[in-house]
Amino acid sequence: MFGTQWTKNANIQRFMRTAGIDSNRALQGYFNRRLEGILLRRGKVMIAWDGALDGRLPGDVAIQSWRSSKMTAQSVRSGHPTIVSAGYYLDMRLPAGQHYLIDPFDTARWGLSPDEMRSLKGTLVGRFLTDAYFNDDPAPLDSGEQQRILGGEAPIWAVTPDGLDAALWPRAG
Repeated sequence: MFGTQWTKNANIQRFMRTAGIDSNRALQGYFNRRLEGILLRRGKVMIAWDGALDGRLPGDVAIQSWRSSKMTAQSVRSGHPTIVSAGYYLDMRLPAGQHYLIDPFDTARWGLSPDEMRSLKGTLVGRFLTDAYFNDDPAPLDSGEQQRILGGEAPIWAVTPDGLDAALWPRAG
């Protein structure tokens, strides 16, 4: 559940009532809008992960789409400049050719199929999946939406020093 710790914290709940914030999603949006104002005053651009999309972000906040091509489509259709990470995670240790097949403009390219989602239902992994990982084949991006894609990023997480070379090369080459 989103914001479980916020719900349990009496101080946060008091702040939300005082500020007229009615949900944890609205609290996340409040925080993100305040943070974006601080960054703008310093000449910076805020970048948020795609989970922040439902927090009423201003259109100039860049989104890092990491869960699926569906989230890339949702981000650019919401007017956000977008960095595509979905499909490029080097720590997944996919063959390099798999990463090169990912087209950041292809909204149907990366995500779980309906069969994959069904097979994971009831499993430990399935408990943490939301429909953001589900690739339900959204419509192609138009040229204006494609213009909002800034490029791709090849992230690498949770790799030990011993496994770094194996995860990084030749995938990032």
